[in-house]
Amino acid sequence: MNLTGRATLVCFVLSAMPIHLLIVVKAPKWFIKAIDKIRRGFLWKGRRQVNGGSCLAAWEQVQRPIDLGGLGILNLEIMAWALQIRWLWLRKTQVDKPWGHLDVPTYPNSLALFAISITSQPGNGSNILFWTDRWLHGCSIEELAPLVVSHVQPRIRRQGTVQEALENQTWPHDIQGSLSMEGLYEYFQLWDIMEEVFLTENEDQHTWKWDSEKRGRADPIMAGDVKKDHLGVGAVKPGEVSAEDDIYEQYKKRMMLGYRYRPNPLNNPRKQYY
Repeated sequence: MNLTGRATLVCFVLSAMPIHLLIVVKAPKWFIKAIDKIRRGFLWKGRRQVNGGSCLAAWEQVQRPIDLGGLGILNLEIMAWALQIRWLWLRKTQVDKPWGHLDVPTYPNSLALFAISITSQPGNGSNILFWTDRWLHGCSIEELAPLVVSHVQPRIRRQGTVQEALENQTWPHDIQGSLSMEGLYEYFQLWDIMEEVFLTENEDQHTWKWDSEKRGRADPIMAGDVKKDHLGVGAVKPGEVSAEDDIYEQYKKRMMLGYRYRPNPLNNPRKQYY
């Protein structure tokens, strides 16, 4: 098998095998490095292990997108962050699921990106965290009154909902210790804001910040005109090479065609992705 065929298998087979594990497990560095070692060895020599002299390019360059000079092989560490963000979104928006309350270890980068990427509109307030979620005009209380939040126990920050905090205005009881002058100023401002917040019987609404149409992230693949004659994402056939394509775009499209017509000696049913 030549380099193009091995690169295709690395992209669509070896890189896909740990996906389900990376969703629910906070994989350590050594795990990612071990898989990268196998992928790197198969890519360059078709073996499990290779020495440094067999590698034709740095692994960081290989993992770049094709239009940036790489081979389009996924960076597993970054992919793990994205997969866990998807898990956080499902846990936030589908609380009735039996796995919704599982405490899955999560990367700090995933938590940080998710926190700044979602905004919430309170309804009954049962699914919005009072202290940490961004539900006040796109901001969180943690951002508006950091000195006040610093006097709230971490457990209450992680679990206290808007519904619990605004019921009979019980949120001041969560603040422990004495506040400084600056903290008191933030507290009184926060009190004035809470006086204008009213809950309803409707469900809370969550919006994915990076969606241009503000529909959330429940079905991101259907963002455009897709699924036409199995064309995939977009309205044109992604595998057709045109005269305007540069060498990198041509290589990417040939890889896509190679995956479509990949060997199937056992005659397993295959879904037409393209």
